Amino acid sequence: MLRALVSYAAVPLDLCLQFGERRRLRDAAPSPPAASAMPIILIIGPPRSGTTLVYQTLGVHLPVFYFSNMTEMFPRSPISALNLFGSARRKSAGRYQSYYGNTAGLFAPNDAFHVWNRFLGKDRYHGPSELSKDVRREMQRFFDAASQAAGRPLLNKNNRNTDCAALLADALPSARFVVLHRDPAYIIQSLLKARTAIQGNASYGWGLRSRDSREEGGDADAIAAVCEQVREIDVDLREQLGRIDSERIIHVEYEAFCADPAKATAQIGKQFLGAEIDEAALRAKIGSFESTNRMTVSPDQFDRIQHFVEKNFNLNASASA
Repeated sequence: MLRALVSYAAVPLDLCLQFGERRRLRDAAPSPPAASAMPIILIIGPPRSGTTLVYQTLGVHLPVFYFSNMTEMFPRSPISALNLFGSARRKSAGRYQSYYGNTAGLFAPNDAFHVWNRFLGKDRYHGPSELSKDVRREMQRFFDAASQAAGRPLLNKNNRNTDCAALLADALPSARFVVLHRDPAYIIQSLLKARTAIQGNASYGWGLRSRDSREEGGDADAIAAVCEQVREIDVDLREQLGRIDSERIIHVEYEAFCADPAKATAQIGKQFLGAEIDEAALRAKIGSFESTNRMTVSPDQFDRIQHFVEKNFNLNASASA
């Protein structure tokens, strides 16, 4: 409710800022070669795999910037809003709560659909199959301008980017990818819960690659739809990553991240940012997170999910294989 009220009140300022935004985009210096450009760190993975938690943690503890819930209020001028309100970013430090990917607080990290929709379209559940030269050029110019305004590398999490990771890697040479993995059984279970919590009925799809199930079939059909959704994401993600240089990818297991978030944070900071991080000191600050890998559906439903996972997923294989 607060965000809706702020968004409404921000319209006049957004309209004023858009003129400066156009000037920023026009005057942005072209990025240097990828090897020396500020990186763009993109967190991807299936919905409900822990991407938001990793986003919040990296956003607090690495020298990066992100588009916040506040900049979402300025769809015409997100870079100008970032420049105007960026100093308040750290007000969200240490807050790791979210509601199905939506973070609390005006200065908390945002998925930035208000940015990505400019280039990838408005379908939140599917990425584009191609990007024109004009779109690629506009995207590069936008992120060059944003990084120059912030003076730091960009960090972003958006699950839809999982569906077009290879396109983004090609269009944004400085892009680097943090890829989340989680036991598929718990992703499926969590997506079933999200359907009911957000859509009001498990028959209606939610999240990347989702589709509605037959309402008359009840829970059984919802389970089948979500199982197939997660399988499709897994197959496509492996194909996408196979087209990206492995040096541009860091894989993160949700379960391991919860147990020791400092380890992955330090690795990402060192490999992608060249930042030397005191892992022990960071571990003392963050501690650990409680994994939500526990059964929340009926035993019969969970047995069905596990049977599907055992049949369709190679849990011992790396996603990069």
